[in-house]
This record gives sequence, C-alpha cells and structure tokens, in this order.
Amino acid sequence: MTTTTHCDDQARRRLLRERGRNGIDYVEVGDDRRTLTVHFLAAAPPRIEVRNVRVEGGPRVRPVRVTEVRLDEDDDPARAGRLEVTVDRPGDATTYTLRLVGLGDALDQRAARADFSFQVADPADLDPAMGDACPPPALVEPAISYLAKDYA
Repeated sequence: MTTTTHCDDQARRRLLRERGRNGIDYVEVGDDRRTLTVHFLAAAPPRIEVRNVRVEGGPRVRPVRVTEVRLDEDDDPARAGRLEVTVDRPGDATTYTLRLVGLGDALDQRAARADFSFQVADPADLDPAMGDACPPPALVEPAISYLAKDYA
C-alpha cells in the first residue's frame, strides 16, 4: 500500500466517523484465499445476505461468486462489526472490488465498496519500522511580494 493511499484512507475513515456514517473499512483475505473478512467502520448492518455481496473484477479468474456470508457476532468489541464472506474459488493477484448492494441507507454509498487482492501478503514484506509514514499536512504560506513597498 502506498503512503498516499494509506493517508487518504485515514482521512476518509475520520470523515465518515465524524459524520456518523458507516461503510467498509477494509477487506482481509484469509490464508485459504476463499474467505474474505469485511471490516466496517461501525457495527455491520444486521441483515446481509449472499445476494447483497458482489465480488467484481479480475481479468483472468472470473466470475468469483459469493457462496456464503456470516456476521461475526463476537462479544469482543475489537472483533465486532465484521462480515465473513466465502467465495467459490480464489482469485488472482489483480485488483478486485467487493461491493455491498441493496442495503438501503445502512451504508454510505461511497463506502459500500472496497478494493482488494486475493494475493495474501507475505509477513516478511511488512516493515514494522515504517510506522506512520503519512507526510505532515501542507501549510498554506502567505503570498509575499518582494517588490511591494511597506514604507512611506
């Protein structure tokens, strides 16, 4: 994930939470590459069925069909608000889109989709020393004209 995308995601999450809206935070691919865990910004909508979940994309492996969905009703607040999605076959390393449809106002429409890849990240590729690499916000500097005269 590039720094710019990561930082944009942080701003998107903050904005949606401030507005009291819900949406997909991110999609996690299981080790079997057939189980997708959908994480929400708030609690998952209560009535999600197979017909509400679509997996689109992937030029080589398509279509990927959703076979089962299950809400994770865990008492642990860190695990609440998750949806387990099972698909009929694993996709490839290209970009796919998980889209939630037909849920009315339960989700912000712009946050009812998330891009992901079926390629599971190698833990050796993750750099814990990277930390939060978001650049500081750009400061607005005043326009200074060195030709202006500020004396009588």
